[in-house]
This record gives sequence, C-alpha cells and structure tokens, in this order.
Amino acid sequence: MTTPHFEDFWTASSITPANRPAFFERIAGYVPGEPTLDPWSRPSPPQSAERLEGPFAELLDQRRSVRTFGADALEDRDLARLLSVLAEGTSGRPNPAAGGLNTVRAIALTWPADRGPGRVLQHDPVAHMLTTVGDCPGWADLVDDLGGADAVTPPAAVIGLFADTRAMLAKYGERGGRFALLEAGAALQNLSLGAADLDLVGYAMGGATDARMLHLAGLSGLSDDTTGGDVRYLVSYAVGHPA
Repeated sequence: MTTPHFEDFWTASSITPANRPAFFERIAGYVPGEPTLDPWSRPSPPQSAERLEGPFAELLDQRRSVRTFGADALEDRDLARLLSVLAEGTSGRPNPAAGGLNTVRAIALTWPADRGPGRVLQHDPVAHMLTTVGDCPGWADLVDDLGGADAVTPPAAVIGLFADTRAMLAKYGERGGRFALLEAGAALQNLSLGAADLDLVGYAMGGATDARMLHLAGLSGLSDDTTGGDVRYLVSYAVGHPA
C-alpha cells in the first residue's frame, strides 16, 4: 500500500539548504494576530481541579527549555543514563508507540568541552548499548545545518530522533505518519524529563536540515533526499550542563 499524501507532507515539511533561510525568516517575522474567538470557550463555568503531587510533579515543574549551556562535555556515563529513558525495560519501551511497532531510535552527536570535532553514537534501545557511527564535525561547522543559531551557547550533545516508518505506514496507511510523529514527541518528552532528573538542561531543535542529519547518522549520502532509504529524521534534543 502506498502513502503518497504522507510522502507529499514529508517532502513539503523537510528542511533543505534551499528553503532553510525562508523557514527561519518566517519564524523571526511571526507576529501573533489579533485575538479571535477562543475555540476553548464554553458556556458552562469551569470547576477547580486537583493537581498531581510528589516527585513526578516536581520533575515536571523542573523541566524547562534552556538554550544556554555550560562548557563542560557530557560524559559517556551521563549520556548513557539520559538515553536510558528510551531503552526497553521489563515492561517494554517507556514511551507509547502505535501497535507496539517502536519506530523511533536515537543518534547522538557529542562534542568535547571546546565544541570541536566529536563523535556520532547510535543508541540501541533494546540492548541499551551505544555504537560509534563515526566522527562528528565541530559545533561551529554544524550550527546552521542543525538550526542551532538560537542556542546562546553551544550544547554538549544533540540527540537526533529518527524513524523507520515502513511498518507504521504499512499497518496504518497515511495515518501512520501521525503515529510516528506522536511516538517521537513522547520520546522527546522522556529526554527532557530525563535531563531534568540528571540536572542537565536542553531544548527541542526543530530546524535541522533533514539530509544533513541523515548523513551524520550514517543513513544516507549527502544529497537533497529527505529520507535515508526507509529512515526519516524527525526532531532533535540539544542537551548539556547548565551554565
């Protein structure tokens, strides 16, 4: 079964060197429109609601999007502990995935304290192991392709989330594309909560060039293609120590 509409959406929403300037110009030029009718307005009055309390509520409150990082590198131990929030446990994966298909995997770009050339590491969420993919260019050489110009200071690592969408699209058709993105969103939240628990800071990066991320992950050659065979780049999480 083919999914042409999803493919059209993916092509239209992919960041390339050609459309990247217009994308960021659009973001910079955005001005909220005049208030309109609130779609959430209801005729009945709201009622008060209880709040969750305890350690998890405190962790949720601690989670923030932070774009200023300290200079220290992220040690392998801390990276592994952070990625464990994506790893399979005794009851399966820690985030929901449509049909239990588990399409999302992480590739980490890491840099030393001077943010010079670093490493690319692939995470195996089943065995919770890291495999070296290759070398990673320094932050200064990647900042544009990563869409990282809004970082006040460079992060110690960027964790890219990728998905092999074949099974998802085969089972659910066009709607399977939504499910893959929802799975990535759940994984992204896990990373942000894990970072907060480890006293790290970070933020979601949504403007990376698809083909560049796939190339860094060893999933495609440098080209204008927005898929690495059957693998697609979804979103990234920049992370590091607080300033």
